[in-house]
Amino acid sequence: MFNRLLAKLNIVNALLPQIYAGAVASSVHFWIGVVHTYSSVLIPQLRNGADALEITKNEEMWIINCVCLVALCQSVLGGILTDKFGRLPMLKSSLIFHAIGWVTIALGRSGSVLILGRTVTGIAVACVSCASLVYVAEVSTPTLRAPLLALSMVFHELGSLVTYIMGYLTSWRASAWITCGSGTIATLLVFSLPQSPSWLVSKNREPEARKSLRWFNRNDTDIVEKELETLKSEARGRVHKKIIMRNLILPTVYRPFLILTLLGFAQQFAGMSILARNSIIFFEELGTQFDPYIVFSCMALLRIFTGLGLVVIMGQFGRRPIMFIALLGVFLSMIMSGLYTAWIDEGTTHQTWVPLFMLNIYTIFMVTIATISATLLGELFPGDVRGLITNITWGLNNVYTFLSIFAYPSLLSGLHGIANVQFFFAGVSALACLILPFLPETHMKRLSEIEAHFSPDSRRKSVKKFNIEIDIIVI
Repeated sequence: MFNRLLAKLNIVNALLPQIYAGAVASSVHFWIGVVHTYSSVLIPQLRNGADALEITKNEEMWIINCVCLVALCQSVLGGILTDKFGRLPMLKSSLIFHAIGWVTIALGRSGSVLILGRTVTGIAVACVSCASLVYVAEVSTPTLRAPLLALSMVFHELGSLVTYIMGYLTSWRASAWITCGSGTIATLLVFSLPQSPSWLVSKNREPEARKSLRWFNRNDTDIVEKELETLKSEARGRVHKKIIMRNLILPTVYRPFLILTLLGFAQQFAGMSILARNSIIFFEELGTQFDPYIVFSCMALLRIFTGLGLVVIMGQFGRRPIMFIALLGVFLSMIMSGLYTAWIDEGTTHQTWVPLFMLNIYTIFMVTIATISATLLGELFPGDVRGLITNITWGLNNVYTFLSIFAYPSLLSGLHGIANVQFFFAGVSALACLILPFLPETHMKRLSEIEAHFSPDSRRKSVKKFNIEIDIIVI
């Protein structure tokens, strides 16, 4: 028994560099969560808070949505820069935009200045969102990849929780100053990480790749040389694909692109960002009597625990069954919440806790969908265009976010109330199940195996189980 425990400790010790790198790269999602949630506490305080400002409805809409539009505009450029200069330089460059954006918000005295500050923070978000996912996917083994990618959602939801707490305890200006400082510290940790070995090999920088692999594998020469040869072999398989535009029309690119963009569309129009960016207002429309700041702080805490649970679950089970259960959960929770919301409006019931309870169930399953989608974003695309196409896909998902938030007032009026909006969310989640037969299982596969799944020239192979005691190498 002692020998078995010692063997497990040795395995954990060997994996520590990967765990550290994955945690640090994922930690930038903390302040991404703050950026995405900040408008939900900023707008109510601008209307009625102690530091209220006179802003128009149009300015409110741009304060909420400008982050999404910046992401779209920067997605192609960010992807090209991520592939050309590497994943880490993009993470490091975000520090400048992060600091400038939040200082601008904290000092803002008008709606236009707040929009400018939010736009600059949107540039920072665009720099790191995909680069961090790609980096984590490339430096982790198949056994660790899913849990480490799931950490990004945990940090994102932790940022949301802190935002709601700051909104409850402090003014929007104080929240901006706090975020500026904490985000700067988190980003500085990125400077302690080595570049992705996979990217270095793709750029024919073999000495640097070997040095990076030594860092990840604690100078184990045998593993370093074995993995270096594997990475070189995988890179040689893509040597003939030098023209980017040709790469984008390959089945290995457009097939996962279509799957992920459809999933992103369904995710947003099933209400994810509508609730996140308009959470306080949405909650007030449900007709419950609880303090919305406290409720959404508790929901953010629930999302964190859900994310932590997914770190464990996704290491044990495949993506497709988890995604199916999550979509079914969103469907059922929105149906029940919509029914009780309608009955409360009609006066046939006074059980106002039911929509709130169903909203918590919805939150658990929606976080699951978002976590798996983020994981797949780092897994499905081939290495030679991974940075570019990942950013483009993420940019389109931000378009869907913008459209869903922009369409929310029209949905509310066109569907005649919040109850029917919830039924609409349920219908979208049901339709999303039609995508699942086309989604490959990525659990316990190398990135090269996932790429081969979409290739018409490759036979689909059964999933191979990796022995964690042997597979202490970097993808």
